[in-house]
Amino acid sequence: MGVYKIENTKNHKVYIGSSKDIYNRWKQHIKMLEAGKHHSYKLQRVYDRLKDKSILNFSIIENVSDESKLKTREQYYIDKYDAFNTGYNCSALSDNPKYTSRKTRKSSLQKLKKQRKLECSELYEEFDKLYSKATFKFPKLILQRIQNKEYKWKVLEELFV
Repeated sequence: MGVYKIENTKNHKVYIGSSKDIYNRWKQHIKMLEAGKHHSYKLQRVYDRLKDKSILNFSIIENVSDESKLKTREQYYIDKYDAFNTGYNCSALSDNPKYTSRKTRKSSLQKLKKQRKLECSELYEEFDKLYSKATFKFPKLILQRIQNKEYKWKVLEELFV
């Protein structure tokens, strides 16, 4: 029982995990990677591209005797190695392992795009109401771009919010 890492020995990026049975967990990782169904899409992508799979090195970082401290110690190493931002972990939190699949991420991105498109429309409507009252003036080029709805959500947010 303890915390382990899967390290890419070429670029030193890591995946951090914990388990009550580390060796069995490693077998599960390998099985999922070979099947192309690993919950860490980052690790799966790297694995799929590797010609030499021995570049991925499995090792135990810390043996943990108290099961209640397992997730706390995993979190420590996720933070220490920055495994979420620069490594292969797809969750920044050890106690929230909701790893998203590519399909789930794509669906979430589509929902976000729809939401932003709606927000853009609302901002354009708000602008039309405000501008029709001539309460403020924009330079001609900006006004033209606003009227042609050329700005994306981020720019509109900065302009109006």
